[in-house]
Amino acid sequence: REELLATAAPSYMAPIDRDKLLSCFTAHVAWAERPCVQRTWRTLRGEAPLGSSALPKPPASSTAAAGSSSFTGVGRIFGLHNFDAGGLLGDGNYSQVIQATVRPTQEQVALKIVDKAKMNRYHKADEVIVEKYVLTHADHPSIIRLYHTFQDASALYLCLELVPGGELWALCHRRGIHTSHAAYFVSQLCEALQHLHERRIVHRDVKPENVLLTAEGRLKLIDFGSAKLMDAVETDSPLRASLCLADPFKDFVGTAEDRHPG
Repeated sequence: REELLATAAPSYMAPIDRDKLLSCFTAHVAWAERPCVQRTWRTLRGEAPLGSSALPKPPASSTAAAGSSSFTGVGRIFGLHNFDAGGLLGDGNYSQVIQATVRPTQEQVALKIVDKAKMNRYHKADEVIVEKYVLTHADHPSIIRLYHTFQDASALYLCLELVPGGELWALCHRRGIHTSHAAYFVSQLCEALQHLHERRIVHRDVKPENVLLTAEGRLKLIDFGSAKLMDAVETDSPLRASLCLADPFKDFVGTAEDRHPG
Protein backbone atom coordinates (compact mmCIF):
# COMPACT_ATOMS: atom_id res chain seq x y z
CA ARG A 1 0.00 0.00 0.00
CA GLU A 2 2.83 2.41 0.79
CA GLU A 3 4.21 1.94 -2.73
CA LEU A 4 0.83 2.83 -4.21
CA LEU A 5 0.55 5.94 -2.07
CA ALA A 6 4.03 7.05 -3.07
CA THR A 7 3.16 7.01 -6.77
CA ALA A 8 0.87 9.99 -6.27
CA ALA A 9 3.32 12.11 -4.28
CA PRO A 10 3.95 15.55 -5.77
CA SER A 11 7.47 16.89 -5.34
CA TYR A 12 6.32 19.97 -3.45
CA MET A 13 4.34 18.09 -0.77
CA ALA A 14 5.80 16.80 2.47
CA PRO A 15 4.80 13.24 3.51
CA ILE A 16 2.16 14.51 5.93
CA ASP A 17 0.55 16.52 3.13
CA ARG A 18 0.39 13.48 0.87
CA ASP A 19 -1.10 11.36 3.63
CA LYS A 20 -3.67 14.05 4.41
CA LEU A 21 -4.65 14.39 0.79
CA LEU A 22 -5.24 10.66 0.54
CA SER A 23 -7.06 10.40 3.86
CA CYS A 24 -9.31 13.21 2.67
CA PHE A 25 -10.76 10.62 0.30
CA THR A 26 -10.78 7.71 2.75
CA ALA A 27 -14.17 6.01 2.54
CA HIS A 28 -13.07 2.62 1.20
CA VAL A 29 -9.56 3.28 -0.02
CA ALA A 30 -8.19 0.00 1.39
CA TRP A 31 -10.19 -2.03 -1.09
CA ALA A 32 -9.92 0.48 -3.95
CA GLU A 33 -6.12 0.40 -3.81
CA ARG A 34 -5.87 -3.35 -4.35
CA PRO A 35 -4.41 -3.98 -7.83
CA CYS A 36 -7.13 -6.49 -8.71
CA VAL A 37 -9.84 -3.81 -8.56
CA GLN A 38 -8.05 -0.88 -10.15
CA ARG A 39 -9.55 0.44 -13.36
CA THR A 40 -7.10 2.54 -15.31
CA TRP A 41 -7.63 6.19 -16.07
CA ARG A 42 -7.24 5.34 -19.77
CA THR A 43 -10.24 3.02 -19.61
CA LEU A 44 -12.39 5.45 -17.67
CA ARG A 45 -11.88 8.23 -20.15
CA GLY A 46 -12.92 6.00 -23.03
CA GLU A 47 -9.59 5.02 -24.61
CA ALA A 48 -10.27 1.35 -23.93
CA PRO A 49 -13.58 -0.58 -23.91
CA LEU A 50 -15.32 -0.17 -20.58
CA GLY A 51 -16.33 -3.81 -20.66
CA SER A 52 -12.73 -4.95 -20.96
CA SER A 53 -11.84 -4.06 -17.39
CA ALA A 54 -14.85 -5.21 -15.46
CA LEU A 55 -14.15 -5.06 -11.76
CA PRO A 56 -14.61 -8.13 -9.60
CA LYS A 57 -17.15 -8.07 -6.83
CA PRO A 58 -15.76 -7.14 -3.40
CA PRO A 59 -15.65 -9.66 -0.58
CA ALA A 60 -18.83 -10.16 1.41
CA SER A 61 -17.49 -8.66 4.63
CA SER A 62 -15.41 -5.60 5.39
CA THR A 63 -14.44 -3.40 8.28
CA ALA A 64 -15.02 -0.27 6.19
CA ALA A 65 -17.61 2.22 7.35
CA ALA A 66 -21.05 2.18 5.78
CA GLY A 67 -21.80 4.51 2.86
CA SER A 68 -23.64 7.78 3.36
CA SER A 69 -27.31 8.73 2.95
CA SER A 70 -28.26 8.06 -0.67
CA PHE A 71 -25.92 5.10 -0.93
CA THR A 72 -26.94 3.05 2.09
CA GLY A 73 -28.08 0.27 -0.24
CA VAL A 74 -24.74 -0.01 -1.99
CA GLY A 75 -23.05 -2.06 0.71
CA ARG A 76 -20.22 -1.53 3.12
CA ILE A 77 -17.48 -1.36 0.48
CA PHE A 78 -17.75 1.50 -1.98
CA GLY A 79 -15.64 1.97 -5.09
CA LEU A 80 -15.58 1.73 -8.88
CA HIS A 81 -17.08 -1.74 -8.75
CA ASN A 82 -20.34 -0.02 -7.76
CA PHE A 83 -20.60 1.96 -11.02
CA ASP A 84 -21.37 1.50 -14.69
CA ALA A 85 -19.75 4.34 -16.62
CA GLY A 86 -21.82 6.43 -19.03
CA GLY A 87 -21.18 9.43 -21.23
CA LEU A 88 -18.77 12.30 -20.70
CA LEU A 89 -20.35 15.37 -19.08
CA GLY A 90 -17.32 17.65 -18.94
CA ASP A 91 -13.55 17.75 -18.67
CA GLY A 92 -10.76 20.03 -17.54
CA ASN A 93 -6.99 20.14 -17.20
CA TYR A 94 -6.81 17.44 -14.55
CA SER A 95 -10.30 15.99 -14.17
CA GLN A 96 -13.29 14.67 -16.06
CA VAL A 97 -16.94 14.24 -15.11
CA ILE A 98 -18.90 11.29 -16.45
CA GLN A 99 -22.46 10.16 -15.98
CA ALA A 100 -22.58 6.88 -14.09
CA THR A 101 -25.11 4.40 -12.77
CA VAL A 102 -24.84 3.02 -9.24
CA ARG A 103 -25.22 -0.71 -9.86
CA PRO A 104 -27.12 -1.81 -6.72
CA THR A 105 -29.65 1.06 -6.85
CA GLN A 106 -29.60 2.08 -10.55
CA GLU A 107 -29.32 5.69 -9.40
CA GLN A 108 -27.88 8.13 -11.93
CA VAL A 109 -24.98 10.23 -10.62
CA ALA A 110 -22.15 12.42 -11.86
CA LEU A 111 -18.73 10.94 -11.13
CA LYS A 112 -15.87 13.43 -11.05
CA ILE A 113 -12.54 11.72 -11.73
CA VAL A 114 -9.41 13.62 -10.69
CA ASP A 115 -6.26 12.28 -12.33
CA LYS A 116 -3.62 12.25 -9.57
CA ALA A 117 -0.68 12.60 -11.95
CA LYS A 118 -2.19 15.63 -13.68
CA MET A 119 -3.32 17.11 -10.37
CA ASN A 120 0.25 16.95 -9.12
CA ARG A 121 1.66 18.28 -12.40
CA TYR A 122 -0.58 21.35 -12.27
CA HIS A 123 -0.16 21.75 -8.49
CA LYS A 124 -3.91 21.48 -7.83
CA ALA A 125 -3.90 19.35 -4.67
CA ASP A 126 -5.04 22.28 -2.51
CA GLU A 127 -7.98 22.96 -4.83
CA VAL A 128 -9.13 19.36 -4.64
CA ILE A 129 -8.97 19.34 -0.84
CA VAL A 130 -10.82 22.67 -0.62
CA GLU A 131 -13.58 21.49 -2.97
CA LYS A 132 -14.04 18.30 -0.96
CA TYR A 133 -14.22 20.34 2.27
CA VAL A 134 -16.79 22.80 0.89
CA LEU A 135 -19.06 20.12 -0.54
CA THR A 136 -18.88 18.17 2.71
CA HIS A 137 -19.90 21.18 4.80
CA ALA A 138 -22.48 22.75 2.47
CA ASP A 139 -26.10 21.63 2.61
CA HIS A 140 -28.33 23.79 0.42
CA PRO A 141 -30.80 22.97 -2.39
CA SER A 142 -28.95 25.35 -4.75
CA ILE A 143 -25.52 23.76 -4.17
CA ILE A 144 -24.63 20.49 -5.84
CA ARG A 145 -24.68 17.58 -3.42
CA LEU A 146 -21.69 15.35 -2.72
CA TYR A 147 -22.68 11.76 -1.98
CA HIS A 148 -19.38 10.01 -1.51
CA THR A 149 -15.64 10.07 -2.22
CA PHE A 150 -13.09 7.31 -2.76
CA GLN A 151 -9.83 6.72 -4.62
CA ASP A 152 -7.54 4.23 -6.28
CA ALA A 153 -3.87 4.40 -7.24
CA SER A 154 -4.45 6.68 -10.25
CA ALA A 155 -7.40 8.91 -9.38
CA LEU A 156 -9.59 10.55 -6.76
CA TYR A 157 -13.35 10.23 -7.21
CA LEU A 158 -16.20 12.49 -6.14
CA CYS A 159 -19.67 10.99 -6.55
CA LEU A 160 -22.00 13.95 -7.11
CA GLU A 161 -25.65 14.66 -7.70
CA LEU A 162 -26.51 14.44 -11.40
CA VAL A 163 -27.95 17.72 -12.70
CA PRO A 164 -29.45 17.01 -16.14
CA GLY A 165 -30.35 20.52 -17.33
CA GLY A 166 -26.87 21.61 -18.38
CA GLU A 167 -25.12 24.92 -17.75
CA LEU A 168 -26.91 28.21 -17.20
CA TRP A 169 -24.48 29.62 -19.78
CA ALA A 170 -25.95 27.39 -22.50
CA LEU A 171 -29.50 28.53 -21.71
CA CYS A 172 -28.47 32.20 -21.79
CA HIS A 173 -26.70 31.91 -25.13
CA ARG A 174 -29.20 29.60 -26.78
CA ARG A 175 -32.35 31.65 -26.34
CA GLY A 176 -31.77 34.24 -23.63
CA ILE A 177 -33.60 34.58 -20.31
CA HIS A 178 -36.66 36.66 -19.49
CA THR A 179 -36.17 39.27 -16.78
CA SER A 180 -38.52 37.47 -14.39
CA HIS A 181 -36.61 34.21 -14.86
CA ALA A 182 -33.30 36.00 -14.34
CA ALA A 183 -34.58 37.45 -11.06
CA TYR A 184 -35.67 33.97 -9.96
CA PHE A 185 -32.27 32.52 -10.78
CA VAL A 186 -30.39 35.35 -9.07
CA SER A 187 -32.44 34.91 -5.90
CA GLN A 188 -31.49 31.22 -5.76
CA LEU A 189 -27.86 32.03 -6.37
CA CYS A 190 -27.84 34.66 -3.62
CA GLU A 191 -29.34 32.17 -1.18
CA ALA A 192 -26.62 29.65 -2.02
CA LEU A 193 -23.86 32.25 -1.60
CA GLN A 194 -25.36 33.40 1.69
CA HIS A 195 -25.33 29.79 2.89
CA LEU A 196 -21.63 29.59 2.04
CA HIS A 197 -20.82 32.95 3.62
CA GLU A 198 -22.49 31.88 6.87
CA ARG A 199 -19.95 29.06 6.90
CA ARG A 200 -17.14 31.51 6.12
CA ILE A 201 -16.67 30.19 2.58
CA VAL A 202 -16.26 32.48 -0.45
CA HIS A 203 -16.80 30.85 -3.86
CA ARG A 204 -14.72 33.36 -5.92
CA ASP A 205 -15.58 31.96 -9.37
CA VAL A 206 -19.31 32.50 -9.82
CA LYS A 207 -20.20 32.52 -13.52
CA PRO A 208 -22.90 30.95 -15.74
CA GLU A 209 -20.60 28.05 -16.62
CA ASN A 210 -20.43 27.13 -12.91
CA VAL A 211 -24.20 27.02 -12.48
CA LEU A 212 -26.22 23.98 -13.56
CA LEU A 213 -29.98 23.65 -14.03
CA THR A 214 -32.17 20.83 -12.75
CA ALA A 215 -35.07 19.47 -14.79
CA GLU A 216 -37.37 21.57 -12.59
CA GLY A 217 -35.44 24.77 -13.31
CA ARG A 218 -33.59 25.07 -10.01
CA LEU A 219 -29.99 26.23 -9.93
CA LYS A 220 -27.07 24.18 -8.63
CA LEU A 221 -23.81 25.99 -7.90
CA ILE A 222 -20.71 23.91 -8.71
CA ASP A 223 -16.89 24.09 -8.95
CA PHE A 224 -15.49 25.05 -5.55
CA GLY A 225 -11.79 24.58 -6.28
CA SER A 226 -11.17 28.35 -6.14
CA ALA A 227 -13.15 28.84 -2.93
CA LYS A 228 -11.58 30.64 0.01
CA LEU A 229 -11.97 29.21 3.50
CA MET A 230 -11.86 32.28 5.71
CA ASP A 231 -11.01 30.17 8.77
CA ALA A 232 -7.94 28.76 6.98
CA VAL A 233 -6.37 31.99 5.71
CA GLU A 234 -3.84 32.45 8.50
CA THR A 235 -0.73 30.30 8.31
CA ASP A 236 -1.21 29.04 11.88
CA SER A 237 -4.93 28.35 11.43
CA PRO A 238 -6.01 25.02 12.97
CA LEU A 239 -8.27 24.36 9.97
CA ARG A 240 -5.45 25.05 7.53
CA ALA A 241 -3.20 22.70 9.47
CA SER A 242 -5.85 19.97 9.64
CA LEU A 243 -6.35 20.12 5.86
CA CYS A 244 -2.59 20.41 5.22
CA LEU A 245 -3.08 23.27 2.77
CA ALA A 246 0.12 24.73 1.33
CA ASP A 247 -0.80 28.17 -0.06
CA PRO A 248 -4.27 27.80 -1.58
CA PHE A 249 -5.79 31.27 -1.36
CA LYS A 250 -4.27 33.43 -4.07
CA ASP A 251 -5.32 37.07 -4.41
CA PHE A 252 -6.41 36.80 -8.04
CA VAL A 253 -8.60 33.84 -8.95
CA GLY A 254 -11.53 33.00 -11.17
CA THR A 255 -11.93 33.42 -14.91
CA ALA A 256 -10.35 36.47 -16.55
CA GLU A 257 -13.23 37.29 -18.90
CA ASP A 258 -15.73 37.11 -16.03
CA ARG A 259 -13.88 39.51 -13.72
CA HIS A 260 -15.37 42.87 -12.84
CA PRO A 261 -13.70 45.61 -14.95
CA GLY A 262 -12.82 47.53 -11.78
